[in-house]
Amino acid sequence: LQVVWDKGNAVTWIKEAIPQARLALFFGDDVADEAGFSAVQESGGIGVFVGSARETTGATHRLDSPEEVAEFLTLLLRN
Repeated sequence: LQVVWDKGNAVTWIKEAIPQARLALFFGDDVADEAGFSAVQESGGIGVFVGSARETTGATHRLDSPEEVAEFLTLLLRN
C-alpha cells in the first residue's frame, strides 16, 4: 500500500479538521511547498514564498526571510 501525501494534502486535512478557522496561511521556501501553496490558495487562504525571488512559484506573496515572516506574524497579531 502506497500512501500519497504531500503538503497540499496536509493543508486540506487541517482545513477540514478546523472548519471554523477564518484564514489559512502557508509559508514555504522550496519546490516541495508548491502543493501547499496551491491547496491553501484554492481554499481562500494565502500562500507566501519565503526567500529570494525565483522564476516560478504558485505563491501569491513573498517575504525575503524567516525574520520577515516573524515580523509579519507579529504585525498580524497586533491587529
